[in-house]
Amino acid sequence: MGVNGGAPRINGTGGGPTSAAVRLDKKQIEQRIEEDRERHKRLRESIWAVNPEEDAEFEKLWEEASELGDDDYLIAKEEMLERKAAAAGVVVDEGISE
Repeated sequence: MGVNGGAPRINGTGGGPTSAAVRLDKKQIEQRIEEDRERHKRLRESIWAVNPEEDAEFEKLWEEASELGDDDYLIAKEEMLERKAAAAGVVVDEGISE
């Protein structure tokens, strides 16, 4: 049974707002999408914003960086050897001189 003992209501009929009144037109939808894009863009920009103080960018990066470990030194040493080999014209992986 429906409201007040009447016939059961079917969605979209019987006293509620019609779907046309609630429906947004294409221009309104596009405007909301654009507003959302701008809002997200501003949020992303604020992530990268750095105070104009002296060394503020350095301080931010320093705080975000992790401590150096033994593997970091090993990787740095391997990269140094690869750079030296490349400068000398040697292929490190295959051991073939050019």
